[in-house]
Amino acid sequence: MKKIAFIGSGKISSFHIDAALKAGFNVTAISATNKSKSALELSKKYNIPNYFETTKELLISSLFDCVSVITPPKVTAELVGLISERNIPALIEKPGALTSHSLRKYQHFDNIFVGYNRRFYSTITEFESINLKNPGIINFSIIEIVNLETEILKNIENAIINNSVHVLDLLIYLIGKCDLRDPVYSQINHNLNFRVFDFNGYRGNMNISFNSKRNTSIEFENSQINLAVLPLEKLQKSNNFRIIPPQLNYPYTRYQTVYEKLSGPSEIVEFGIIKPGFLNQYLDFYQFCENGVKSKKLATLADAINVLRLAEFIISLYRQYIKD
Repeated sequence: MKKIAFIGSGKISSFHIDAALKAGFNVTAISATNKSKSALELSKKYNIPNYFETTKELLISSLFDCVSVITPPKVTAELVGLISERNIPALIEKPGALTSHSLRKYQHFDNIFVGYNRRFYSTITEFESINLKNPGIINFSIIEIVNLETEILKNIENAIINNSVHVLDLLIYLIGKCDLRDPVYSQINHNLNFRVFDFNGYRGNMNISFNSKRNTSIEFENSQINLAVLPLEKLQKSNNFRIIPPQLNYPYTRYQTVYEKLSGPSEIVEFGIIKPGFLNQYLDFYQFCENGVKSKKLATLADAINVLRLAEFIISLYRQYIKD
């Protein structure tokens, strides 16, 4: 059984620890910021035998085989350097840093992975297999809820770096190396639209908007099939249209797309509800720690750098369009 240490004790830490335990890890140590009470509480809740008041004390110990880092991106980037010195497998919280530059000097470390857990959603796995068999047009919609009353640009930048990166990673994961071209900006919901190109040409579109009534989604279409991952935990297949005849309160014929539900959200396990994607991510991480086998779903530091570069490009455009 592989021994794992956790650095970080925020609200999401319990989901990570539950998934690691279910995947077969033995959680042997934990720390967070200096003398963190929440880390101490987690050590008691999960009977973690070794609690460290500082991360440096934890990292110089020999009580674990690998580490999971669940900290804010600025802190995570600082820890990557310390972890690389230990040369141990690590799974770090996305996006890994606030800038691509912060990670660049570490990208050759092939035993440090970034927790883009949405790659492991069952919906994305199904979506990926269909796309590989019959390539088509893929459209990405990123919807973020932010305060647009004050500090608009700052709030948008934070949303993109801390959350939109999930879908930017899926864009790269599902399409491969690609470019966002022909940006079109609208002040309505601060919409920003791109056309997406890979080596073979046009592959689809990406839309970013804020406080829209829609949800983040990925849609796929070719001559045989239409799929919608909406929200990202549910994959639905289009089954033509339902015709709604004129009614007294709406005297016009309406056409409504009918979707067939293909798969659903979270995994229920003995530890409680594990967030979608978390368990499979830790299962793959365990296989790497145990056998050195790296699944293609585990995001590398190089992947994280590419995601941050895309985020930085998008943010640079918003800086041109929005003047606080």
